[in-house]
Formats: sequence, structure tokens, C-alpha cells
Amino acid sequence: MTFCTMNRRRRATSAKGAPSIVGIVASGWLKPSVRGPAMRIRGIVRIASLEENPPSSDRIEMSLRVQGVRPDQPRVLVIPYEILLQDESLDPDLVQGKGFEAEVAMDESGRWVVSEIAFALGRVLRKPEGEE
Repeated sequence: MTFCTMNRRRRATSAKGAPSIVGIVASGWLKPSVRGPAMRIRGIVRIASLEENPPSSDRIEMSLRVQGVRPDQPRVLVIPYEILLQDESLDPDLVQGKGFEAEVAMDESGRWVVSEIAFALGRVLRKPEGEE
């Protein structure tokens, strides 16, 4: 697997030894409120949206609804404000429909928070009808 970051390149391979995803890596620090061990997951972003959390605050997070993950893995992921600030390319319209690989952990409120995420360069899902 090959990941591209702003400052360096990191090369890794899948279990079969073949590169499987190429993209942009965004990483940050998990909040102190994150509990439990981190989990590495892969899938496809179905829906991406920006949300205020808590409501009526200036703290924006990106919520990802994903598919293609194992049955025991989360379907909704949250990219925290700190990671969004680090990488301006994390735009909901640009990541929707793309493959991803992420490191996530459950926080104290039961949400799955991303500490590192990489998106494939190409789109995996078709664009919704009416979108060009």
C-alpha cells in the first residue's frame, strides 16, 4: 500500500504483497477522552458531511458514513476538528465515493473517532444522479 503525505512517502503492502490504495494521509492526535484500543479499517465513503459538535459551537467535525467494512466494524466515523485544520484537502465533496483506510478508536460518548485516515485518489462509487 502506498500513502502520500505532504512531507514524506510511506510504502506498505497488503497481506498479498500488492499495493492496494494510494492517497492522502491525514493524521492527528486522539483526544484524551478516547478509550479502548485503536482499530484499523478499510472501506468506501458513502456520505460525508460537516457537522458542529457540540451544536451551536465553532467546532466542526466531518462525519463519514461508510460501507464495505466488516460486520463488527463501525459504519459512522468522525474526523475531529484538529485533523480538519491540518489538511485543507479534507472536503466532504472530494472524499465522498472514495476508498479509505483509517485508524479509529471509540471515545467516551461511543463515537468512532479517526486518528489517521488515507483516501484513494480515484473515486470507487459512481457519482449520484444529477451530479457531474
